[in-house]
Amino acid sequence: QAADMAMPEEETASGGSSVEQEAGSGEEDAGAAAEEAEFMGGTVFLAEEQKLPAGTEEIKTLVSSPVLDRDAETVKVTIGNLSENTVSYSTEMELQVYLEGAWYVVPKTGQSAGEQEEGQKAGQIELEAGMAQDEEIQLADYALDYEAEKYRVVTYVDGMPFGSEFWFETLEEGLEEVLESTLDEPEQ
Repeated sequence: QAADMAMPEEETASGGSSVEQEAGSGEEDAGAAAEEAEFMGGTVFLAEEQKLPAGTEEIKTLVSSPVLDRDAETVKVTIGNLSENTVSYSTEMELQVYLEGAWYVVPKTGQSAGEQEEGQKAGQIELEAGMAQDEEIQLADYALDYEAEKYRVVTYVDGMPFGSEFWFETLEEGLEEVLESTLDEPEQ
């Protein structure tokens, strides 16, 4: 995750937040990525920012576990304020999926892009200097492809986006690997 700790990209001049608008400074990073893609029987739109830091020297965000079991019900995100000032963050976070070399916004099930944008501005929580707070995203609110390469939770702190990545793995897959490696070892 050290690579994710890079300084944030410059914000786009447009200042728009609609997922349907053209991606700003991150567009070149997505290369020839389509503005929309097919995902779980629906359409997802290209994320406005393709490169997001997980934090800065003053703000840190991270998921409690970068590898989640497919049975997980929530993703826990920790927002840390290492600055000397109070900051505020949005309680409505965004879930994005990495498809074909670009990040796309995963809408909540039964929610249009417009409703998702309105929810983004909903609740703000103040976080005092030196404090950290955990927030959870309910995975049942999204249609998920467990085979997708990776996901990220986008958190907005003082209006600035931060991204924390995770992916899914089944417990059985991990156990099979461990069993195979122990069976291959010579007995002593």
